[in-house]
Amino acid sequence: MSRRILVAVGLAVVVVCPAQAQVGVCDGIEGAWVEAAQEVVFHHEWEDNCGVNQVDYEVEVVGGSILVTEIVSAPALAYCICPYVGDARVGGLAPGDYDVIWHYLFVHTGDPGYQYDEYCDTFVVTVPENDPVGDPGLVGFAVSGCGINDVTAVPDPETTLPNLGDIRAMFR
Repeated sequence: MSRRILVAVGLAVVVVCPAQAQVGVCDGIEGAWVEAAQEVVFHHEWEDNCGVNQVDYEVEVVGGSILVTEIVSAPALAYCICPYVGDARVGGLAPGDYDVIWHYLFVHTGDPGYQYDEYCDTFVVTVPENDPVGDPGLVGFAVSGCGINDVTAVPDPETTLPNLGDIRAMFR
């Protein structure tokens, strides 16, 4: 899906393609059960606009489906494309086959703001017999790319990451 914005400059018409950032956003998505971690790990490699500075994940498990929303944010668009890699970990899953619905959401947070989203092909992940721990959902994620400083995050940083004072002490 391509969106084009036409901008009139004098007598010339310039075609600007901010949606070029979405080339291949549904390619390179995989998911697999990791026995040692008792989690499903989703791995996504894609190319996006160099202006992307943040990627977040939301996961919803409903019945036999896992909806993964990958939220890609850019305050400004650049005229270049960069590779990005994201991994999202989902735990607490009962045994069975799950239909994975991958939702890519690009949010331009600059002025004028806009959104572009795409639902990618659904695929199936099989979770074998295990002892689920906790509620089904996002356990954590990691993202790297040219506009991002290798971010690793967990859903509840207040209880799982060191406090700011401890982090500062590590760099003194």
